[in-house]
Amino acid sequence: MTPAVEVIIAWVVWLLIGIILVKGLVAIQKNEKVSRKLKRLYMLFMCIAQVVMIVIFYVCFFSKLRR
Repeated sequence: MTPAVEVIIAWVVWLLIGIILVKGLVAIQKNEKVSRKLKRLYMLFMCIAQVVMIVIFYVCFFSKLRR
């Protein structure tokens, strides 16, 4: 696989995970029965997941550029 294809795959995976996280957040925000603690826990999880996705993407992207 060429580096460009691998970077595109990383972008698509990153985008799909982001969409899933946002849909989960919207579902939790609409549901008033969900406790505040669970909402805060999900927000923390979402922030950590975004940071991990960004780190993975940049590591993949820059390692492909150096080749």
